[in-house]
Amino acid sequence: MRQSREALDPLSCRITAALQVNPRAPWASIADALGEPERTVTRRGRELLESGSVRVVGVIGATGAVVLRARCHVGMARAVSVGLARRDDTMFVEVHPEKWTVATRP
Repeated sequence: MRQSREALDPLSCRITAALQVNPRAPWASIADALGEPERTVTRRGRELLESGSVRVVGVIGATGAVVLRARCHVGMARAVSVGLARRDDTMFVEVHPEKWTVATRP
């Protein structure tokens, strides 16, 4: 499996976000939720998975986990992400330019 180091385009980011909400959702449901053609979402989703750019994994005991996406003021992303990472209920914090993701335990 080859992992891509390139940034994801907007549609790939939206598909990835949909998979975070429901990793077992059929492509047709994701396409409907995103308002995109099913063939496009299916093709792009498969490319993301086959390239290793996106992986769907199960985490034991993660029932009820929440994925949080937030924006903060310029220069504050590091402080906010470090604060969230220190919480006992945080599983991981992922920071990207202009967006970041936090997954928490219930």
